[in-house]
Amino acid sequence: MQMTRLRIERGSLPSLERLALLGYLLLQELVVLGLKTPRFPDSKTYMHLDLTGGALRLPTVPLLYKIFPSDDSRIAAQVVLAAAAWWIVARVASTLIGDRRVGLALRGVLLLLGLVGAVASWNSIVLSESATISLTVLAIAAWMRFAVKPTSGRAAVAVAVTLVWTLARQPNVLFGLALTVAVLIALAASRIDTRLRVAMAVALVCVNVIGLVEVSRNQTLSKNALEEVLQIRILPNADWTSWFVSHGMPYSPAVARYAGVPAEEGEPLPEFVQWLHTKGEHAYVQFILEHPKYLLLDPLPYFTGEGASLHHPSSTPFGALQPNPTPSMLSPSVNYGRSRSVMPSVVESLLWDSRGWGDVLTLAALAFGAAILAVSRHGVDRRFVVPGIVAVLVVPEGYILWLSGGEATGELDRLSMVTAVSVRVALWTILAIAVDRLVAARTTRQVSA
Repeated sequence: MQMTRLRIERGSLPSLERLALLGYLLLQELVVLGLKTPRFPDSKTYMHLDLTGGALRLPTVPLLYKIFPSDDSRIAAQVVLAAAAWWIVARVASTLIGDRRVGLALRGVLLLLGLVGAVASWNSIVLSESATISLTVLAIAAWMRFAVKPTSGRAAVAVAVTLVWTLARQPNVLFGLALTVAVLIALAASRIDTRLRVAMAVALVCVNVIGLVEVSRNQTLSKNALEEVLQIRILPNADWTSWFVSHGMPYSPAVARYAGVPAEEGEPLPEFVQWLHTKGEHAYVQFILEHPKYLLLDPLPYFTGEGASLHHPSSTPFGALQPNPTPSMLSPSVNYGRSRSVMPSVVESLLWDSRGWGDVLTLAALAFGAAILAVSRHGVDRRFVVPGIVAVLVVPEGYILWLSGGEATGELDRLSMVTAVSVRVALWTILAIAVDRLVAARTTRQVSA
């Protein structure tokens, strides 16, 4: 009788897993059910699919929207993709943990993180953020599976997901370059089969090349971002304006009137636009390299952000898109979409504090503190590699976002969602691995005693 009961209990686990997944899908749906968000001006740009790079947008999201031809079906597909992605990353991360209690806790935290309004509300919008966030957590899951058991099959899955993620939107192409560098360093230091390491390196470089080629074939978005940078950041600053004038930028009272004015409200002069499209990008890169303060220090306040006050409200011309005077790349607070809460507010604020970066700071202190303690006592653990890389990449990602336009385009909150989500997934996973390592060592000592 006991053996029969054991077989029944074991056989019921897959059914319980499917039932739990269905419940999670229903919760994801409940967050946005009936709260369809009207299209934004950018939404129509995702309706044109061109695999050769001729379209304004990279092909991943337009392909998704081509498969699902109505807004209702697109939102439904985004909800299903989000539920699957968060379920997979939570499941994969929990399998890294030996202690059952710690593993269940990590799984629960990651599943709840996917239900936070700041994250799940993007599923109600016809834009790239929903798919990009889902692909981000899927990529993290794929790379964690590969790192724990490096096989050719798992490598192929990780590279394939990385390719789709890279082609989800333009910033991901630049993020992918930083990812490739980090992975190549990790592969060089690993003991993985040499042929697999070489194949992985070649595959990732090919992914980067594909992304760069796709972006290079349509420079409309990058030119628009550069125009915003010049009008919002450069022209209001006399010293910076003088530098650009000395490097060929046309300047006149007509151009000066556009200082601090968003590009979509008008273009100063045809000569200015012509210079921007032909020589502006080269001049901007040179400006960055010759101004180390601009390069290294000016982006820093935008990692943490700053809340508005009575005497210091947001002065951006994009007030609805960036409600705080200094947007935060670690805790974006803008609400493009609509959502309803499915968890207590105290839990939601613990997982995502939209008032600032306190949750990330506290979590980082706990995660890295516990990891340092675990490594110092018990040695290096390769389970830290992938979440550690993801957490460290937050820094170059933030610099890329700010230097390539950031708050000057009025969309820093939106663009930094991938960074904000990935750092939370990484830090919670690091903390769980460290706790698991410490608990396992303590249990071993107790058994030995």
